[in-house]
Amino acid sequence: MNLTRLAKLELYYNSIGRKLLDDIGKLSQLEHLLLHENSFIGALSIALMNSTNLIELKLAFNSFDREISKLNFSKLHKLRKIDLLTNDFTGNLPASLYSCKFLKSNPTWSDSKLTNITKAIKILMHCKALKVLFLTRNFLQEAMPTEDSIVGSSGFANLRLLSLLDCQLTGQFPFWLSKLKNLEVMFLQANRITGSIPSWLLTLPWLFILSLDDNLLSGEFPKELCALPTLVSPQPLDNASLDLPIFYKTTESLQFNSLFNLPKGIYVKNNNLSGSIPIKIGHLTHLQVLDLSCNNLSGTLPDQISDLTNIEILNLFANWLTGVIPTSLANLHFLRSFSIASNKLHRPIPSGT
Repeated sequence: MNLTRLAKLELYYNSIGRKLLDDIGKLSQLEHLLLHENSFIGALSIALMNSTNLIELKLAFNSFDREISKLNFSKLHKLRKIDLLTNDFTGNLPASLYSCKFLKSNPTWSDSKLTNITKAIKILMHCKALKVLFLTRNFLQEAMPTEDSIVGSSGFANLRLLSLLDCQLTGQFPFWLSKLKNLEVMFLQANRITGSIPSWLLTLPWLFILSLDDNLLSGEFPKELCALPTLVSPQPLDNASLDLPIFYKTTESLQFNSLFNLPKGIYVKNNNLSGSIPIKIGHLTHLQVLDLSCNNLSGTLPDQISDLTNIEILNLFANWLTGVIPTSLANLHFLRSFSIASNKLHRPIPSGT
């Protein structure tokens, strides 16, 4: 069968369970290769890199393995989408990825066994069109890169979402993240980041999701977070559809096709924060989720928390809060999940909540 003119090959959601044949490289006109949700095994064929017209490559949820750095992406100048989620690749990210100038969304390398996060960041920052980057559950227990020069002035200029979730990275909050001025979503939960939450997060004008759960952060909840522009006043966020959906969990797992539809939230569960909840918390009138549970916060529950008129999930479980529960919480009409369990508060929960 002569398939040299084939432009699109879809074999996803099957159980093929074999190696990807080298003949795949003979499909010189191939633009879309969708093989996700199969049981492919072994090394990813180097011959695939001869399909120089590739625009979309989806190999997620397979069992491809071996050293990923041996793949040469330098000929795939047209590549825009790549998804290698949940495979068994090892080694460093291929340096040749910087050749993919049009790569713009979801270069998803999550759940692999990649190493050398510093090198990976230096490579990917050259993908100027990149908007969404998932590196979840890679670089396990490496040190978080902290050198400011790791990202240049034009690096990640269009990045809107960054996920380093569950990498167990050690060290302090890196300052180079402050250069990502178009960042809207930051997933850094389930690492081992120490020190305080930096006040410079205020300088990220579009940030509306900050997820820092399950780290080793200490110090107070910074007052500067209460002035995040997108959570204080309406901002014209981009509601364009993503090339690949995002699966996101708050109280339940949901699928989103646009960042615009993600719930605006601050998540700092299970850290070592101390001090009181700042009075200025009430300025975050567009916040939908606030999770400060499992910390060491003390003092009273500020009455200004009732100014969070769009809040849907408020979790203050397992802190050291004292005093009365403000009756003004009854004004939080969108509230659907509320926990102040395991504190030292008193007075019945206000009627209407």
